[in-house]
Amino acid sequence: MAPNLLSRLPRLNLARGYCHRVAAGNTLRSLTLLGPKHVVVSTSSIISRRFYGHDDIAHYRHLSFLRELGLTDNAQPDSFYDQQQITEACNNAKLYNLSRVIADGIKAAQNLKRYKLAISFIEFALATDNFDKKRVVMYAETIMLAFANGVIDVSKRDALIDKLRPFPPVLASQIEALVSDDPSLAGSNACVKSTANAAHFLRTRDLDSLTKLYENDLSVNLLDDVTRGPLLEWYESDKQAAPKLFELMMEYYTKNQLILMDDTDFLHLPAFKQFPDFLKVKVTPQHPKCPHCEEPFQPKPKFTPAEWSVQREHLINHARTNTKNPYNPVMIKNAITFGEKLIKARGSNPLPIVLVDVANVAYKKTHLGNIHMISYFLQQLYTEFSIVGLFCKFEIPKDLAQFKKVHRFHSLTKADDDLDLLLVLSVCGSDTYIVSNDFHRPYFNDARAHNMVQSRKLFFNAQTRKVELPNELSPYVQRTPTGFHIPVKSQKPTAYPYKFYCTAGLI
Repeated sequence: MAPNLLSRLPRLNLARGYCHRVAAGNTLRSLTLLGPKHVVVSTSSIISRRFYGHDDIAHYRHLSFLRELGLTDNAQPDSFYDQQQITEACNNAKLYNLSRVIADGIKAAQNLKRYKLAISFIEFALATDNFDKKRVVMYAETIMLAFANGVIDVSKRDALIDKLRPFPPVLASQIEALVSDDPSLAGSNACVKSTANAAHFLRTRDLDSLTKLYENDLSVNLLDDVTRGPLLEWYESDKQAAPKLFELMMEYYTKNQLILMDDTDFLHLPAFKQFPDFLKVKVTPQHPKCPHCEEPFQPKPKFTPAEWSVQREHLINHARTNTKNPYNPVMIKNAITFGEKLIKARGSNPLPIVLVDVANVAYKKTHLGNIHMISYFLQQLYTEFSIVGLFCKFEIPKDLAQFKKVHRFHSLTKADDDLDLLLVLSVCGSDTYIVSNDFHRPYFNDARAHNMVQSRKLFFNAQTRKVELPNELSPYVQRTPTGFHIPVKSQKPTAYPYKFYCTAGLI
């Protein structure tokens, strides 16, 4: 078998891992499931079955009324169906509890991206009083997606939404976030509405409305599955609008302070080849000036002591109220005191402090199964930092004390060692770093607070035994007077995982 053949085979989601689909007749005799555990299995047990994804109509073969409608093949075009056709299909399939059955059909149609079929089911449910009120959010979301994909127009969308009213009180806020024009309504459902509007403006080529939407809503991503097609069509056919479309696409990254990874679609996929190739440039923290446009790459955002203080109070409140075992004052004081101890030990040393999430770094089947990784990483970090703080609720080997700058914080059994680490970070401040592959999302209630931590994160690779070293250049896409500066981060952590690009004069 050719060495690269596996990379071209479609991937399949199995219970706790992944497998490649192999056609009968191939000579491969075993496969490895990639997941929490690597397991070699015989291909005979795989070839004897066929696996279906949620976007394959065969996955919904249990919904017999789809078959009665004549839907048996993915190649069949999406179509509208009238009330009589759906009624006959349900009768022929001898179905009962139609409200649940139709709701399942709507969800299946949504997954299959057959929005004409989905709208037909919604109209049937509303007309025949087979409307499942418990799933009204799904109904509204499907209507918005149908609108986003150009299946229905604005008036049809609004008419269907009005027929869903009054919304059940317990679900009203979720649906209002979906259908309201009020940009202050947040949440994942509000993003569906924004994306639907963006797709509509792209299809109608209304650049002014699209720009206004971007100014008021940070959640709009033109590279979403719904918006990607009309964006590419417009970009390719209208050279006058192309620069503004590219600008809006990149603004999603700048305004949300997102890190662009090297596997991002528009950096690789053939469909995005009409976008300009970014010019790779060489910059360093010591020499941040771009040699192409002569504008400097920005440093990492600095957060004031007052901002860190606000986050410390938020984390303390979280520790007291939102943990499985609420912290008592002594536990909070221990973390704060340890942070003060590190600051004192650092003294006037200009090198920053680093905090190591031991449980995250050393985990391998058992909690400290990879504890030797700490020694490897300490050797790499030792010359880059003034003080190293190790955090773990398990006993850390004492031989690590050979590193004189190392201080150990032993979290109590009932404590949360991640929370202890974040509390200490809030004390040590802006130039402190964390070594961890954990994103720590549960501890923050807004994006800026989360970015405060993410910008201080150093990721590691246990297989290569490499840890990212401190770099004060901003990891975020940056707007410049002549275009954009784009740091691109490797998926595989290395000592210096970033490559830097400039778009000046390329659009």
